[in-house]
Amino acid sequence: MLTASIAMGCRAQAPEADPAVPASCPSDTPTEPLVTDHRIIADDGVELVFSVFRPADVCAAIPAPLILWNHGYPEFRTNELEDAMVYLERGYGFVSVDQRGIIGESGGVTSGAARPGIEDVDAMRVLDWVYDNVDWALREPDTGVPKDLRVGTFGNGGGGHLSLLVTATDPRIDAVMPYVAYGSVLEDIFIPNGAPRAFWARLFLGFSQDLGVRFDPALLPSIDEASSSFLVDDALREVWESSDTPRFVDDVQVPTMFVQPITDQIAGGLRAVVRTWRSLGTPRDETWIVGMNAPFFDPFEQRGFGEGAPDRERPNQCADLYTPGFDEGLGRFLDGDLVMLFLDAFVGQDDEARARLDEVPRVLLPIEQQGCVRSDAWPVHDRIDTFSLGEIEIPQDNGEVRLPLFTATEPTLITGTVSFAADVPPGQDELFVASLVVDTKDARYVVNDQVLGAQTGRYEGRLDVELGTVVTRLEPGEALELVVAGTHFLYERAGGALNAPASLGDAEVRLPMANLALVGPAEVIAR
Repeated sequence: MLTASIAMGCRAQAPEADPAVPASCPSDTPTEPLVTDHRIIADDGVELVFSVFRPADVCAAIPAPLILWNHGYPEFRTNELEDAMVYLERGYGFVSVDQRGIIGESGGVTSGAARPGIEDVDAMRVLDWVYDNVDWALREPDTGVPKDLRVGTFGNGGGGHLSLLVTATDPRIDAVMPYVAYGSVLEDIFIPNGAPRAFWARLFLGFSQDLGVRFDPALLPSIDEASSSFLVDDALREVWESSDTPRFVDDVQVPTMFVQPITDQIAGGLRAVVRTWRSLGTPRDETWIVGMNAPFFDPFEQRGFGEGAPDRERPNQCADLYTPGFDEGLGRFLDGDLVMLFLDAFVGQDDEARARLDEVPRVLLPIEQQGCVRSDAWPVHDRIDTFSLGEIEIPQDNGEVRLPLFTATEPTLITGTVSFAADVPPGQDELFVASLVVDTKDARYVVNDQVLGAQTGRYEGRLDVELGTVVTRLEPGEALELVVAGTHFLYERAGGALNAPASLGDAEVRLPMANLALVGPAEVIAR
């Protein structure tokens, strides 16, 4: 049941009403939530299909703020009441749009990523239609913004990316929550560090076409080549790079909550958020980063590095953020207390929720070892330690070497982007896969697993790349090592492991790490 303060915040009295007269709705106002489907024509003639969910007991006199939900890729809108019920019961209207060119009912074509000036404008036209046709949607008069509404937006994956883009474009958006969002198609999900990821190539480009995704015909030759050879030509690269979040994120000037898995295996993990965060031209007082321990499929786990790992199905330790999965309905996908607190504070504009949110640390990161980092700054420290590894020879027989980095003598926190550098001699025909591995007295498990280099000629000379973003904690006596594997390029083509010898020279790893006592504003909850 809603508290009185939240109910008042989310079902606000219409601005023009006389405060001395209690607001009321006509007798024919629906007393149960409703959903209706609609069609409009976009600026370029493409048909857009969307659904509008109406909460119970709302009208022009007692209007409701809105949530614009942007589906992921390759997915489609929801028009099922139960998917949005958790928001409807809280007094929010809900709008779900089929993005153009993907597998829903909208027309048009896609590049695989939301494009500035296209998908964001589509969302704006839908909100224009809502303003003109939905009398129970809460207006915000006298703001100087045409057709202003009270509206927040969120989405998952590609929808999280689109949510940021819409927020950068449309001044009506009051708050944004990108969920598992990527910052760059190339750098975060397709070819991190220039090395192709076969799983994502097949899903993003090949399998999606089987599902019905309609790519721009001008890009189809490039798409087909990339899905088979994993090589991205200049035409496709230019289109994708135009959608990179750092290009427009500085125009996002509203409260923002990033919700992201802590690993880099999907959508770049926290690395995508860190890249976006660091690209902001001005500080953000009302920005939160929330990490979670969600398990995701990792094509490299077949190498067996994860044996003895802690249970990855465990719930998030940092916040009450319930994320069981898509198949249980959109409403239950994001109905955690922290998420609702954010929406109530900035979209419902509930004063009590806003006061509670002020007490929430700006960074909440779960650690693999049953701990949690809470901080009011990112990164929580600036110390970078460099560990020299010298020459690395990867043998043919097992295709990997294990290189000890250090053993902790005091509680140590590692949180941030790890870098790897090495000399690559000519003639290499392998992928270099590096894994940070923690040895504890109870288990040995992977902290991060990241492709470093690609096929022949790609990295001849000096290789210097980001290994990915790591969040882990070491107790005294626990060790951290680097596992470097050589895998023949056919591994990525055929999906099967094929060990390969490899040589690297003058290798080093750079870790963001600190003694926990020196971290400062961060608090690490004991495991």
